[in-house]
Amino acid sequence: MIRQFLDLSTAHITAQTNHLLTALCETDEWPFYGEVPNVNNLHYGYLIHVHCDPANTEWPDDLKAVVALARKSKCDYIMLDRDADQLDNLPVYDW
Repeated sequence: MIRQFLDLSTAHITAQTNHLLTALCETDEWPFYGEVPNVNNLHYGYLIHVHCDPANTEWPDDLKAVVALARKSKCDYIMLDRDADQLDNLPVYDW
């Protein structure tokens, strides 16, 4: 099966969300209501499986925006990488 993924910069998430994703990968701790994202740490970013609608969660707004864009673009995965391109239609956070 061939799947699509959205490749974008980690600058589209905040430093706080970055720490939350790292903690999730290391400890399975996720402090928010709703489904837990399926995340793999790639050392300089994350691979996130887009399996649920973030609108019904208490996830951070920056993560919701990234997942919503991936779902709208019919992507199954998000590749967040520090060296990937930044998109004009998402906020950028300087950290």
